[in-house]
Amino acid sequence: MVLYLLKTILLSLWTVTAAAWGRAFSPPDFALQGTRTILVYVGVVVLVLAAALVALFKTRDEEDAARRNDALWTIALGLLACLMAGWPFWLIDLPVSLGFPGNRFTLPFMLGSALMLAGLLALVPRPNLRVILLALLIALSAGRQFLWTDEYRRDWNVQKSLFWQMSWRMPALQPDTLLLLNEGALKFYADNSLSAPLNWVYAPENRSEHIYYMLFYPSTRLGGSLPALEENQPVSHDFLAGEFHGNTSQAVVLYFSPPGCLHVLDPEIDPDNRLISDPLIRDAASLSRPDLILTQGLPRMPEIYAPEPPHRWCYYFERADLARQQGDWEQVAELGDQAFALDDYPNDPSERFVFIEGYAHVGDWEQAQELSVQSYRVSPDYVAPILCRLWERIDVSTQDSTEKQTSIAAMRAKFACSP
Repeated sequence: MVLYLLKTILLSLWTVTAAAWGRAFSPPDFALQGTRTILVYVGVVVLVLAAALVALFKTRDEEDAARRNDALWTIALGLLACLMAGWPFWLIDLPVSLGFPGNRFTLPFMLGSALMLAGLLALVPRPNLRVILLALLIALSAGRQFLWTDEYRRDWNVQKSLFWQMSWRMPALQPDTLLLLNEGALKFYADNSLSAPLNWVYAPENRSEHIYYMLFYPSTRLGGSLPALEENQPVSHDFLAGEFHGNTSQAVVLYFSPPGCLHVLDPEIDPDNRLISDPLIRDAASLSRPDLILTQGLPRMPEIYAPEPPHRWCYYFERADLARQQGDWEQVAELGDQAFALDDYPNDPSERFVFIEGYAHVGDWEQAQELSVQSYRVSPDYVAPILCRLWERIDVSTQDSTEKQTSIAAMRAKFACSP
């Protein structure tokens, strides 16, 4: 126990000193952040570096023994401050890390870490080198702060996209519905953080302590508030402002992996959908009950989510999926015609499925086959099994005709479906 505690303390001290300051020197992600963001980052670093050099060279001091002694005392004071800051976390075994959300536990260490760094820089023997190192650290830290700001901005845009797509697909929800969503699409928002706006959108008039809707990440809640990914499991969660009481038999399972659209999972097809990268969400797909989505209603989107995004591919996909739920196949086909006329395209091959089914129901078997083959070509091993499931349902739910039988036989042969 003592050795474990000592190891934890040393790891925390490394995290809040060397590892934390080292983040300033980590380069930006060119593929993720794009050219414009990188150019602004470079501009911030250059401007701050120039300003810091001018200011620091004006105030630099020469080497003397008294300053070295002050530096050692500063380092010692910083170490003491870090040691005092860490006990609330070490005693209850909360990890001090640089990853979200554990990085909040680094805040009490800021004073001690800064004092230690200042003391170490003061020990650099050459004044000019000391000024250059400090200016470089300030400039790179400013650049890193800009990149983190941009990460939060992008994550906020993803959250807005999530709720707008949710509003297009789900006009209203039965009260006491549990939503299960994969973790990872949003970097800086826990499921608790998303349950609040969920209720803001779908139950804006609710002022009681009875919370109507709850959103869970199964990866976070399984084994706790979410007992198991099985039917008829009671779910209760204290949200401090109120309590949610639901059941896994009253759940809608969602999958969101931008730039792909938000998917309301199909319990007949998606349990075998290996395009869903989260295995827990795939396991939960059989629990999904899209019939809990009320087709009449108008979500009240908060002003902070305004304006509504342009109607691109995901808008038509969500509206078509809602029309499919209503059995309005003519509207599904009409929305498909509009979607495929855009200069936009699906980022997930299964997003064509609703249109495949729609075109089949209105008798456009040629278009249904063509979209099926396009989806299949993206990833034959992953898409073929779920296409077989889809065409089985089409076979059962559409009227017989010669063209239908020809199409179904062709698709079964193409995708090597079991008889």
